[in-house]
Amino acid sequence: MNAITPFHGINIATAARLDIRAMMHHYLAPFQAAVPFEDLIETVRKNSTPARRSNNQRPSAVIAIRNAVAGHTGAVSKALERLSVAMLAPDEEDIRQILGTMMLIFHAQPTPTAGLFIDTLVMELREPEAGQPFCLPAVAAAAREMWQTLPSPPSIAEFLPCAKKHQKRIEAVFKQLGDILEAADWAEDTIKPEKPQTSDDDDPDFIPF
Repeated sequence: MNAITPFHGINIATAARLDIRAMMHHYLAPFQAAVPFEDLIETVRKNSTPARRSNNQRPSAVIAIRNAVAGHTGAVSKALERLSVAMLAPDEEDIRQILGTMMLIFHAQPTPTAGLFIDTLVMELREPEAGQPFCLPAVAAAAREMWQTLPSPPSIAEFLPCAKKHQKRIEAVFKQLGDILEAADWAEDTIKPEKPQTSDDDDPDFIPF
């Protein structure tokens, strides 16, 4: 849970029981990181096509992007930084908490087989054969989808594709925020006056050899 504390500094459990509502709110909050910037994202999307960045349409695209992002790049940068933390490789304890909660919701009894299932799924999520480890928001979203759509605990073959789907979702959110900053930099660089070209002949101290 420590990896995404910047989103919600809340306790997700009491001495009596786990607060599933707080837990899901905590882990799934990063998926909403781009929501406050939906208008910016749309403006950037419309003005970042090859046609809009061509010579003929470039000036109007620059103006549209600059006006849209003015005063917002700091907030976007902070949101992107927080989201990057949430997308770090998760601690094993946090994954086990999510998966254990899922099993409890399915009324699954703690058995050696269930324990092996959890151990194996933790390994696959933290040490996938290809690609990066799954982040906690993707794992939590997959667990929630499992108990919403299946009548019994999922197999590993059912859980992993679902986790991959939600990993792509949060990567798309990350890209949306990054695209705003990239477009802002592009617009700023485009309107910067070019430095005047100087030649060695203009330098009074130049000594040709």
